[in-house]
Amino acid sequence: MGRSKDADVRHFCAHPGCTKSFSRADHLKRHTANHDPEKRKNCPECGRSFARSDVLFAHLKKHEVAEGGATKERSPSPPEPNGGSGAPVLPDMPGDGGLDDLYGWLLADSGPGWLDPLPDLALNLEGDLTGLPFDWNILSLNAGGPSTSTSNIFLPFSPPTDVTEPLRLSLCTYLLSAQHLVNHPLATCSTFSSALSRYWLSFHPQLPIVHTSTFDPTRSLGLLSAMIVVGLCLQPDANVRTFGQQLFPHVRPMLMLHEASVPPIPLGAFQALTILGQAGQMLLDHNRHDMAYPDSAYEVTIGRLMDVFSWRFYTKMSAQVAQAQTEDERWQAWIESESWRRVAFAVIMRDIELSTIFQHLPTRALSILLVRLALPGDDDRWTAASSSAWRACQATPDIPFPYAVKHALSLSAASSAPPATPPHLNPFARYCVIHGLMSVGWDVKWRGSLRAAAIESVQRNWRGSLRDAYRQLRTDINLTVDLPFLSASERSISLTSLDLLLVAELDLLADLTSILTFAGVDRIAARTVGPEDFSLAGKAVRKWVSTDEGLQAADLAESYLKQRLQPEILERGWTAADGMYGPWAIYIATLVVWIYAALRPAPFTYPNTSSEQANGLFLLRDFPVSYRAEDIPLFLAQIAALLQGQQWGVGHDAAAILRGLRQRKL
Repeated sequence: MGRSKDADVRHFCAHPGCTKSFSRADHLKRHTANHDPEKRKNCPECGRSFARSDVLFAHLKKHEVAEGGATKERSPSPPEPNGGSGAPVLPDMPGDGGLDDLYGWLLADSGPGWLDPLPDLALNLEGDLTGLPFDWNILSLNAGGPSTSTSNIFLPFSPPTDVTEPLRLSLCTYLLSAQHLVNHPLATCSTFSSALSRYWLSFHPQLPIVHTSTFDPTRSLGLLSAMIVVGLCLQPDANVRTFGQQLFPHVRPMLMLHEASVPPIPLGAFQALTILGQAGQMLLDHNRHDMAYPDSAYEVTIGRLMDVFSWRFYTKMSAQVAQAQTEDERWQAWIESESWRRVAFAVIMRDIELSTIFQHLPTRALSILLVRLALPGDDDRWTAASSSAWRACQATPDIPFPYAVKHALSLSAASSAPPATPPHLNPFARYCVIHGLMSVGWDVKWRGSLRAAAIESVQRNWRGSLRDAYRQLRTDINLTVDLPFLSASERSISLTSLDLLLVAELDLLADLTSILTFAGVDRIAARTVGPEDFSLAGKAVRKWVSTDEGLQAADLAESYLKQRLQPEILERGWTAADGMYGPWAIYIATLVVWIYAALRPAPFTYPNTSSEQANGLFLLRDFPVSYRAEDIPLFLAQIAALLQGQQWGVGHDAAAILRGLRQRKL
C-alpha cells in the first residue's frame, strides 16, 4: 500500500528549543497551544490547568462520568511548577494532546523541563493533598544505597490458614456450580487449610497483592475461594492438584455472579480476579492459559471504568490517611490504598506480559505512560504486622511510575557505560519498571509508526537504550538478590525479574516469533502457523545466526541458563515457587542456544567431563566459544525433562517441541 505524497510533509514546531514535528497541521496547532502559558484554562472542579479549550471540555466530561453527572468536591491538584514554561505538559488521557506528546516527553533528553513534576502524579499519599513537588534528586546516584530493612526486628507474621467447618460450608455454598465437587472426599477443612497455607508459601511471594497482616478469610468468599483453589493446584499431591484443577473453572463464574458483576467492584473481588488470571495464565493447562487473554481484557476494562490506573481513584483514600485520628486508622487507610495500587499494577503488568512474552495483541487501550500511579511501597511497610511496626518502618518518597520508566531510559542513554538505576527501588517497584520498559519496547517495535512524530524528533538508538536499561536492572538484581535482609517475596520477585529480563532482552536481539516458528510450534497466541510461515522463519533465522545480534543473543541465553539452572533445581525439578516465568524463559533461551549451535559451524572443543555429560549442561561450559553440535540432543533432553515436570500446559508443549528437535536434521 502506498502513501500519498502529502503524508510525507512534516510540520515543525517553531517554539525555541522544541524539535517536535507533525504530519498534520491541525496536530501542530494543538501542540503549539501547549507553549502559551498565558492562555491556560483551569478546571473549576479540581483546579487542573489546560492549554486548550477542547481538552478542558473533555476533562470536565470525565468529572460528569465519574459522578454520574453530579459535581464532586475534589482535592485540588498540585500547583503548577515554577518556571519551565516551555516544558511539555503530560496530558491527562490519550485525547489530551495525543500519544505523540506522551512519547515526546518520554524521549526528551534530560534537562530542567522534564524534571518538573507531573500534575497528576506529584501526590504524597500520606501527606498534604494540595500536592508536593516531586524531588527528582531522590533518584540521584548520590541518594545513597537502599534503606536497611527493618522487618527483621519484628517477629514474622503468619497469615491465617485455618479453615473452620462453618467457613468450609460457606465455601461449598458459594461454589453453586460445583456441587458435584464440594462433596468430594478432599473437600475437607484440613485440605482447604493446607491449600491456603500453600498459597501463602508459593504463590503470594510472586504476586503480593493481599495484605497478610489484616487478611480476614470471611471478608470475601470469592477471594478466599480463589486463594484456596490456587493453593490446591500448587500442592505436591497429584490427587489434590487434580481436585484443584477441577474446581478452578467454577470460581470465576461464581465470582462474577456474586461480587464482580458490575463496576465498581470491591477490593477483594478484584484481588480474586487478578489471582485467578495469573494462575490460569502461568500454572494450569493450555485452555486456561488461552483464557487469560480475554480475562485480562475484562480486568483492564473494569480497571479503566473504575479509574484505578489514575491517582484520582486514590484521592479519597489519601484523604483518609491524612485525616486519620489514630495510628491504626492511618495504617488501615494506607493498606487500602496500597492494596488497590498493587492490584492495578498486577492487572496492567499481566496484559503487558501477554503481548511482550506470549505475542498476543495487547488488550490495553491506554499507553503505559497513562498509568498515573506511584510505584508500590517497600516490603517492610507492606508486611508490617501492626500499625506501630508500620510506623517504625521508614517511609520512602512516592516515585511516579512514568518518571521511573523515563529515568531508566534516560540514564541508560546518558553515557557509553550504563549508569546505575535508582538504588533504592524495592524489588516489586523494580518489577513494575521492567514491565514499563517492556511495554515501551513493544510499542517501539510494533506500534512505532503511531508515534512517528515523537520518535523522529529524537535521534536515539532505542534498542541500545532499552538493552542498557535491562542490563543495568539485571546488575542491580544480581547485586541484591542474596542480601540477608530480603523477604521471601522480595527475593522471589527479584528472581522472576531475571526471567522476564531475559525474554525482554532476547526480544530486542532476535525475532522470537521466527524462532518459535522455526522450532516447529503449531500456533503462536491465537494464530496458526502454516508452511509458508515456517519457510519464511527458516530464512530469517539462518540469516540471523550469522549476525552480531545472533552471537549476543546466544551468549545472553547461555549465561542465563547457567545462572538459573542450579544443580539442586535439576535434581528436584522446577516448582512454581522457583518462579512462574522461569519455564518459559528457560524454553526461549534453550531455543536460542539450539538454533545458534545447530546452524553455526561447530569449532574444535575439548572433551567433556563425566559429571558434565551426566547433567547435559556441558554444552554451556564455554558456549558459544566452544561447543560440539553432537552434544545438542542431550542438552535438549535435559531441558525437556525439566519442562515436562511442570503442570503448566504450555510447559508441556514446550517440552514436546524440544524432544522433537533432538531428531531434527538441519
